[in-house]
Amino acid sequence: MEIIKNIDKKKFTIMCFSDIHGNLEALKAIMGEMDKISPDLVVFLGDAIGVGPDSDECVSLLRSKELIYLKGNHEYFQTDGYKDMH
Repeated sequence: MEIIKNIDKKKFTIMCFSDIHGNLEALKAIMGEMDKISPDLVVFLGDAIGVGPDSDECVSLLRSKELIYLKGNHEYFQTDGYKDMH
């Protein structure tokens, strides 16, 4: 996590994470840390789904929190199918 200062010289904390890939236990651990740190802004950078067994539960948990949720390549593939980017 990075700490930056805003124009008022107040510390502003940003928490970013990604690539949970259906690992609900890992996501719960991250959420526990998020509760301890209490950042001003949380950004999930994508790939909540994909490999692990709990993709739906991970998406539900992320949606229940106040954060910015960006789609990763796994979300794009799930919703839009494969598209050649070239």
